[in-house]
Amino acid sequence: MMSSLLGAGNYYATPSDYYTIQKGLRNGKILTKSQYYDLANDYKLSYAGGLYHYSSGIKRVRGALSGAGYNNILYGSEGNKTGVILFANQSPTRSIDSLAKTLYDLARYYNEN
Repeated sequence: MMSSLLGAGNYYATPSDYYTIQKGLRNGKILTKSQYYDLANDYKLSYAGGLYHYSSGIKRVRGALSGAGYNNILYGSEGNKTGVILFANQSPTRSIDSLAKTLYDLARYYNEN
């Protein structure tokens, strides 16, 4: 059952594995460029194919196993140049989304400077 819960990736993957999968969605290893754009609905919607796509060129993926405290989130640039992957195995004391966004902003700042 746990293997079918897409948001519970951290039961079976490491952050490095998760990043490899995210890269593979964009670099042709898992999906072609055309397939990725189809999955993203050509960015016409903010949510498509399990990913949130924002006009600022940021993508966000979040999953959780409610009640168990397992959360994972990715904030990253569409081309995977800059990003943050955060896996938690207990319920966070603050919003995991805002924490990941803050870490992404920090990574982006240092990547640009």
